[in-house]
Amino acid sequence: MTKPLLRYGVIGLGFMGQIHVRAVQAAAAQGLPCVLAAVADPDANRRTGRPTASGNLESSADEANLFDPRTVKTFEAGEDLIRSGEVDLISICTRTDTHVAMTMAALGAGVHVLVEKPVALDSEAIRSLITARDGSLSLVMPAMCMRFWPGWEWLIEQIRDGRWGAPLSGTFRRLSASPTWSTEFYGNLTKSGGALFDLHIHDVDFITAAFGIPSAVRATGHLLHVTGCYEYEDGPSHVTAEGAWDMPEGFPFRMEYTVVMENAVAEYRSDREVPLVLRRKGSSAVEEITLSPRSGYEAEVAAFVTAVSDGTSPPVTLEDALAATELLEAESRALSR
Repeated sequence: MTKPLLRYGVIGLGFMGQIHVRAVQAAAAQGLPCVLAAVADPDANRRTGRPTASGNLESSADEANLFDPRTVKTFEAGEDLIRSGEVDLISICTRTDTHVAMTMAALGAGVHVLVEKPVALDSEAIRSLITARDGSLSLVMPAMCMRFWPGWEWLIEQIRDGRWGAPLSGTFRRLSASPTWSTEFYGNLTKSGGALFDLHIHDVDFITAAFGIPSAVRATGHLLHVTGCYEYEDGPSHVTAEGAWDMPEGFPFRMEYTVVMENAVAEYRSDREVPLVLRRKGSSAVEEITLSPRSGYEAEVAAFVTAVSDGTSPPVTLEDALAATELLEAESRALSR
């Protein structure tokens, strides 16, 4: 039986919004039941479909137009897109301080939501969204892309099936120069949350997905460069994550991990030709792990479309976003002392 075609909308056509547009088109090309139906952005130039992306990750997007405005409906305001009746599900790729209100509007209109991270800078706002979601028929999925990233998705699978034994330690790093795009937003730490909420959140969420919620957290540094230490009563004895925005200008973005399991060590570093290698206990050999060519963004959007189409729970939930935010709040309190 053919599934109904889902009409997809993307709100916000900055760097991340353009990535979501490409990911929706990739999902459709893979045969998932979706089509890019509408976009919204206050910038008239972006609504022409011409790509203007910038950010700290290289995009696979070429110079071809993102979409054809003759076939994709365009709106100046995201709220107008939501109320239009033209979409069944949306990606919210606007600034953090708009996420909660935009998601609330979508829930009221019966639209399913993939909302970019961080969902909000405080846990109470996320709790209000959980209440609203529970009173609706819509799905809400936070866009925690590292759970779907090649090499990181692989790691979770290794840990969950226990093929290399229990995890003993995990070290994660995510380093970058300060954002040079949308500086009026990212430079305002009360709105962006700094590296703590915009960058470090990826590793905090991944740690909870891989190892569970820690029993205690400690942190050192400041909002632009933080290291968190996560304690487990029944889990790995050493887990840390470092996130930094204060690298010098021109410093290339880099993310990495080293995870020690009872019978192997997995090492990932994004700036290597072969990012992921495995070293088995008792062997000096280095095994190169072949990764999927599909980006984490594409896999994330595909998972969201599949959940909506199948009527199943999304693989990442608001409860997951709440857990990560509470840990970040705990780190923030530690940094303030």
